[in-house]
Parts: sequence; structure tokens; C-alpha cells
Amino acid sequence: MKNKEFVFFDNTDVCGLFDYMCEFLFDAYAQENGWQTKNDIPEDYVWENVYSHLDDEYTDFTTELDRYLNCGVFLIQGVCGKWNGPVDCGRFVRNYEDIRSGIEHLDYIKFYDKCGHFYIEGSYHDGSDKYELKQLTDKGIALAERNWFAHKRELHNKLMQNGSYSKLPHIARTIYGA
Repeated sequence: MKNKEFVFFDNTDVCGLFDYMCEFLFDAYAQENGWQTKNDIPEDYVWENVYSHLDDEYTDFTTELDRYLNCGVFLIQGVCGKWNGPVDCGRFVRNYEDIRSGIEHLDYIKFYDKCGHFYIEGSYHDGSDKYELKQLTDKGIALAERNWFAHKRELHNKLMQNGSYSKLPHIARTIYGA
């Protein structure tokens, strides 16, 4: 159980998914389409299926995540890779839109749970990002309220690093029973 990782969504290996989709499409539709080999499958058709599959997975996961996030107050904190160096960042989260607006610049993204910790990693042309999400406890919410939910690194660090103020979200266990 140590270091168990549960991946919710991952589009960081689209080439691997392309190969998988070729296998799937060939096995499922070769006879009816007259394909003799996987190379007979039109490349555009494979990519269309890859992106459709990714869109469905992303929508399914983010819908479940949004339902979960609506049940509390969370804090996401991490590093955003920029062309001029990494930038620390954080924000309070009450729904998936609060997360999406901070990661929409990413071309490739992975959402995963590792031993109850929830991480988001991604990359784009300027660098790589990595974030962790934690749920605020009642005591953490009270501290955030006293500070008007300020976007201050000191407040975010205090909330994230103190078990009295935040807790692991255990999203894999809560949403999927994993």
C-alpha cells in the first residue's frame, strides 16, 4: 500500500495512447473496414478516437471531482514553470472551475492520488507545473476567514503544512473507493 498511486487522468503519453488505439481499432473494426494491417487505419481516424477518448475521460473525472470539491473548502498550492523560472502559487478552491482556471495553460496534464495526497502535474511550452490540493479543516477555514482568504504565501504555507488546518483529501478512496 505504501506509495500507491491512483491516476485519474493522464494525457502526457498521447503517442502511447495512439498505439493502444490502433490496436483497439484494428481488433474491433478491421474486418468491417477491410484493414489488412494497422497501417491501413487512417491516421486522422486514430487521432480522432484518441482525443474523443481523452475528452470523455477528462469530463468524467472532472465532473466527479467538482462534486467532491463542492463539499468543502480546499487549498491548492504549487509551482508554475515559467520561461523566466518557477513561480510559487496557490489559491483557495471551492469547485473544479477554481482549479481549471489555474491550469488551463497546460498542454499535458496528469491528475493523481498518491497515498491520499492529490497532485496535479502538467507541462506546456514554458515549463512544468506541479500542485498539491488539501482540504481545509474547520480550524483552517476559520484562519482563512480571519485573513479574508488572502492570496499570501505565508498563509497558504501555514494552512498546507499544519495538520490542524488542513488534511489529505483521499480523493481516490472517496470518489472511487480505491
